[in-house]
Amino acid sequence: MSSPTREEKTAQREVEAFLDDPLAHQHIKQSWRPYLEAKLGFRNHWYPALFSHDLEGDAPKPVKILGERIIVRRVDGRVCALEDRCAHRRVPFSVKLECYTKETITCWYHGFTYDFREGRLVGVLTEPGCTLVGKLGIKTYPVQQAQGMIFIFIGAMADLRLCTRTCRPDSSMPISQCEAFGEK
Repeated sequence: MSSPTREEKTAQREVEAFLDDPLAHQHIKQSWRPYLEAKLGFRNHWYPALFSHDLEGDAPKPVKILGERIIVRRVDGRVCALEDRCAHRRVPFSVKLECYTKETITCWYHGFTYDFREGRLVGVLTEPGCTLVGKLGIKTYPVQQAQGMIFIFIGAMADLRLCTRTCRPDSSMPISQCEAFGEK
């Protein structure tokens, strides 16, 4: 058996020094915290929701991403996504989808009608002239289509770029070196 080389001895000393340093352990625990806390997935990322061909015409489709219920629909060719809950009583729209115009969705429970593109309340069927119109709204989600997929951004970050370049799947290049992941 040969004796360890200088490099091997140096590496062994670094490992021993790390194991002896309690602050290093704490740093590692902190760096893993987001992964351990992500029970439903990671916020501030784009997620594939549907294949583009699955959203035919203007029929709305419910999806669930990271535990969030979302309704996706095409309005004048543009894909829009909004929260699947009425702001009035938090009733899910998807229980009984009611869309009386191509750009709105109406809550089946009390008739609150929202613009699909902006999420704002545009009318209340049961109370014409309601003072909440224009003041109340529901969450909308950024949406992009790429590579035949509809992607929805779940989170609250300002930088919402979706990488649309592709890497060859047969490439031996590590994914971290792919030009698509270094895009600015």
